[in-house]
This record gives sequence, structure tokens and C-alpha cells, in this order.
Amino acid sequence: SASGALRKMTRANFVSGVGGDNTPAFLAYANADQSGLGANSYTKLTNYGAEVFDTDNTFASSRFTPGVVGKYFVYATVYGQTNNGYRSFLNIYLNGSTYQSAANTTGSSENFPQQVTAIVDVTNTSDYIEVYYNNTYTGGTSTAYSSGVEVKFGGFKIIT
Repeated sequence: SASGALRKMTRANFVSGVGGDNTPAFLAYANADQSGLGANSYTKLTNYGAEVFDTDNTFASSRFTPGVVGKYFVYATVYGQTNNGYRSFLNIYLNGSTYQSAANTTGSSENFPQQVTAIVDVTNTSDYIEVYYNNTYTGGTSTAYSSGVEVKFGGFKIIT
């Protein structure tokens, strides 16, 4: 019957025993405010100073250096300060250059949560991933607030 053939085909296409670890993996959070971020310039966020976990000791000084080639899901959150009508950018950097960017424009002077995510293709064991912030308001410096454990930077290897 057609349904029996479908059951056989489904069982034949099912791969069991596929496994692996989603490591290296890490999660850190901001444990202090980072003030004095330059106006209209990208600044590395260095306030991700408290680790929740770091499976392979690959996270240090707000930098993730997986050491293993593969694809990684990476995410970061910040509470940034900007002014009415100005944009801010939260970027994931790979080896010192923008890899993924997320922008936000506020309606008034306020702190706000902003998040960026990316699937990063790590092609060399020396590749490293960092988070940068840019507030386009040119009237002064800005602050990346810690806001406790809500401000995070994390990532893990995707099993492919």
C-alpha cells in the first residue's frame, strides 16, 4: 500500500546515532558598565567579564577563540545608550572585521536592549569572535550598561 511504502521510505531515510557535541561553547555576561564609548565609532565591548560556562576554555578577555573549525551560532546582547533619532549598532566581529550587524534607532534618550545573532563560519583554528558597539550620536560618548545577567555574549558549535 502507499502508506506502507511511505513508512518504509521514512524509516530508510532516518539516520540514527548521529551525534556530537556542541562544543566548544561559552556564555558570559556583563558584570560592569563600560563607559566612554566613542561617538560614531566602533568600540570592542570588554565588559563581558563573568562566565556562566566555558566548556573548552576558549573565552577570555571578551574574545571567543574556538580553536576548532566549523560553524558557530553566536549571539550578544547589550543595553546601550543613545539619543533621540540616532542609531546604534551591535556587531559581531570575526578576526577584527564586521561579520554581522544589528541596528536600532531610539525615540528618546534611553537605555535599551539590543541583540545580534549570527552563524559564523570559523575556517581557521586561530579565528576569533568579538562584539563591538557603535552609537552614531556625535554629541558625546555613550555607555554599555551591565544590567546584571541580562547582557550576554555566547556561542556554540553547530553539529553539521
